[in-house]
Amino acid sequence: MSNKRKKSSKRSGGKLPAKAAKAAQRGIDAHQRGDLGAAEANYRTALSFAPNNTDLCYNLGLICAQSGRLDEAAALMEQTLASGSQDPAVLTTLGNIQREMGQLPRAHATYTQALTLDESNPNTRFNLGVLSQQLGDLEQARTHLEWLTQRDPGDAAVWNMLGLSWLEGGQLAQADSCLNRAFELDPKNPDIITNRARLKTAQGRFDEIETSLRQLLSRSLESRGAIYAWLNGLCRDQRASEAHDWVKALPGPSPVKDFAERRLAEVAQNTSDFPIAAEVLAKILTRDRSWIGGRIQYATSLMRSGDESKAREVLEQAVADFAGNLDALSDAGLAFRLLGDSDRAIALFEEARGLAPQDTLNLNNIGMCLVDRGEIAQAEATFDEVLRLDPVNAHALYNRSRTQRYKSVDHPFVVQLKEASNAASGRFEQDPDSASMIEFALGKVYNDLGNADLAFTHYAN
Repeated sequence: MSNKRKKSSKRSGGKLPAKAAKAAQRGIDAHQRGDLGAAEANYRTALSFAPNNTDLCYNLGLICAQSGRLDEAAALMEQTLASGSQDPAVLTTLGNIQREMGQLPRAHATYTQALTLDESNPNTRFNLGVLSQQLGDLEQARTHLEWLTQRDPGDAAVWNMLGLSWLEGGQLAQADSCLNRAFELDPKNPDIITNRARLKTAQGRFDEIETSLRQLLSRSLESRGAIYAWLNGLCRDQRASEAHDWVKALPGPSPVKDFAERRLAEVAQNTSDFPIAAEVLAKILTRDRSWIGGRIQYATSLMRSGDESKAREVLEQAVADFAGNLDALSDAGLAFRLLGDSDRAIALFEEARGLAPQDTLNLNNIGMCLVDRGEIAQAEATFDEVLRLDPVNAHALYNRSRTQRYKSVDHPFVVQLKEASNAASGRFEQDPDSASMIEFALGKVYNDLGNADLAFTHYAN
């Protein structure tokens, strides 16, 4: 769902010298009719006569943002604020720009500052709620979004985002209630239909949304989210062949068809429909041989379909075609490990390490291959080497915890694991996967030590 509640408004420029006022008005007129070039030229002319005018600076910043020149737009908004104007609308616009630039923590701070100045501003609160959700703080997101539902119970966009926050938190009943309300208010909104499709698929009730989603896609293929929800829903409803037929019937080649094929390949792998995934990936790769990940996925799908010989051929060709490419070596090594060929996998991981000696990923992978071969002592030494390079490496801590049953709290690894957990407590706030691995490792170790209560606590975390 777009978080642009309304377009930022152009400003009149206040009282200006005559020449500046005329240029400013020409700029506003051009801006309103969508002629960004003329608007920019006139705003710059006006600023040449009134260089300290904050409204003109703000309008020029809007032009830069709309033209995709985000660095310049942010600088102009900051210049507007530096003049002494702590206007919450300017702060909100700056937050929007920072978010588009990927500066999410900075955008969060900017929105928060704007909300401090004007707690009732719905645009600021909505944007802060959406951004909090992006940052994984679902509780804060819901606080802002629920405030907005009280202020305006008829805002479908707010109900949609609130439903999405519940959905992403795994609270399906609450998500259902909110998304149903959003759908009642705006039954043709593509984002709402798409999010309801995600929910119904998670509930195993795809049939309840299928008609709405089919009608949406028959009207327009613009919503990539709807296309993904459609293919995911069909495949999880054990109708991957139907999804494949739908993709094949799309007009193309086209960007939409390419997107649909790539998403179908992804979803079909997730639902273990590997023959379909292999067929789709083979077609994509005839057009895009440079897609390293696609080559590896194709080989893996072939392997899962039972054609190990062809899978090996594809992998070796990828290694040859992308000689010296770190990602190709690592990914091919993982695929050979799945094939049970630990010797070839280790050789590729070692070659990758030669390209990046301090990269711990491939060293971890070597350790896992050694575990597969039952060479536990060598595997432990390998994981220990990873932890020497990176003492809070979550993968190594997790893997090392599983190599033996630990019988003493004084075991060097148990001590190291607890120290790493304390050291990493702040580092993993935005990395729940790593935090989860360390918590699982602690749970496993405490279970080994016979402390069921602590084991349960860490497993629950």
